[in-house]
Amino acid sequence: MNKYLLVGFSLLLLSTIAEGLVCNVCRYKLGTVCFRSDEPCQASEGQYCETTEVYMGQMMLYKKNGCGKLAELCDRTEKRDSVFGINFKRSCCNTSLCNI
Repeated sequence: MNKYLLVGFSLLLLSTIAEGLVCNVCRYKLGTVCFRSDEPCQASEGQYCETTEVYMGQMMLYKKNGCGKLAELCDRTEKRDSVFGINFKRSCCNTSLCNI
């Protein structure tokens, strides 16, 4: 009986490891409400789960979640629009479904 439990646990652990990093996906989120959600994505090698907060000046407009494309963009703020002061603040995490 113990052998079967050990084999079952090993298979479960192996399938979890083989699955890889899975990230929540939301294209447009206000507060805690997601308006455009997709199925979770699976990050490729070297990618992280990403949360991007979009600000106009100091006011947050919305958030979006997904699989990050470049690890170099993690934990950075990018200013894209000098007229309206639109900033994109990215944060990353590396455990499954960590980007809420």
